[in-house]
Amino acid sequence: MKSKKKIRGIQSCRAIAALSVLLYHVGTTASAYHHESYFNLLFSLGHLGVDFFFVLSGFIIFNAHFGDIGDRQKGLLYAKKRFFRIYPIFFIITSSKVLIFLMLGTEFREEQKSVSYFLSSYLLFPIKEQFPLVNVAWTLSHEIIFYFYFLVAMLMGRRAFYFMTSVWALCILYYNLIDHDYNFALFYILSTYNLEFIIGMFVALIYRQTTINPRYTLAGVAIFLSAFIYFGSILSDLGLRFIFGSGFGLLVLASTSLPEFKGAILRKVEELLYLTGNASYSIYLVHTLVITAIYKALINSMDANFLGFVTLFVSLGTGILFWKFVENPLLQFTRKKFINK
Repeated sequence: MKSKKKIRGIQSCRAIAALSVLLYHVGTTASAYHHESYFNLLFSLGHLGVDFFFVLSGFIIFNAHFGDIGDRQKGLLYAKKRFFRIYPIFFIITSSKVLIFLMLGTEFREEQKSVSYFLSSYLLFPIKEQFPLVNVAWTLSHEIIFYFYFLVAMLMGRRAFYFMTSVWALCILYYNLIDHDYNFALFYILSTYNLEFIIGMFVALIYRQTTINPRYTLAGVAIFLSAFIYFGSILSDLGLRFIFGSGFGLLVLASTSLPEFKGAILRKVEELLYLTGNASYSIYLVHTLVITAIYKALINSMDANFLGFVTLFVSLGTGILFWKFVENPLLQFTRKKFINK
C-alpha cells in the first residue's frame, strides 16, 4: 500500500512542477508581447518547476534503480529505459517544430543554421550560449548528464556509487565557490542544477530507510521557503539551488506518505493531478509550441488575461492528448519491442 501512495504522490509532484513551468511561460509570453496579465504577476516564480523536476528525477531514478546498483548486467537495461523514455518523443516534437518552420517559411536564426547545432539539438548535447530548437530542452541536457553519471556510478558498485556521488557534490560546491576561468564542459558537469539531482537521490535514500511524518517535512519546507524570502536577494546561484533543492526534496519526501484523500472533490483533484503527472513530459515538451502559436494568432484580438486562461487549458489539453495518443502508446511499443525482450 505504501508503494501505491508513493507513486501517486510523486505523480502529483510531477504535475505541480509541469503546471508551474506552463503557467510561467504563459506569463512570460504575454510580457514578450508587451501585455500585462495576472499570469505575469502570480507565476513569476513558476520557473522553479524546473528545480522541482530535477529533484524529482534524482529521487525517481535512485529509488527505481536502487537494487540495480552494482549489478552490471542491469546497465544495458537501464540505458535502454532511459533512452526510450526521453528520445523518441523528443525527436517527434523537435521534428514537428522544424516542419512547422519549413511549412510557414519561418527563417531559422543565423546561429541555428549549422549541422552541429541541429545535431546537438536532437541529441540533447549542451549548446554554448544558445537554446536548442525546442527551448525547454536545455533542461534535458542536464538530465542526460545525470543519467550518464548514474549509469557509470551504478556499474562501479554500491560503495563506489556513494563515493562518486559525494565527490561529485563536493566538486560542484568547490567549482561554484571559487573564482575560475570559464570552461564550457565543466560549467555543465559541475552546474549547480546537478546538485538538485544529488539532493533528490539523498531524499530517496532517506525514504527507503525511514518512516516519514509529513508534518515534519512540510515544516521543513516552510523553513526553507522562509530562508528564500529573507535571503533570496543576496544568495548566490549555489545558495539558491541548495535552498530550492532542499525545500523541494522535503516536499517530495512529504508526498510519499500522504494519507488517502477523502471526499469526492479531493479525490477528483488527486485523479486530475495523477493524470497530469503521467502526461508531464508531453506537457513540458509541447506547451511552448502551443503557447507561441496561440499568442501569435490571438494576442491582438483578445484580452490578455482571458487569452492566458485559454492558452493554459489548450496547452494542458494538448499535452495530455499527446501523452494519451502518442507518448504512452510509443512507450508501450518500445517497452515490448526493445526493453522486455
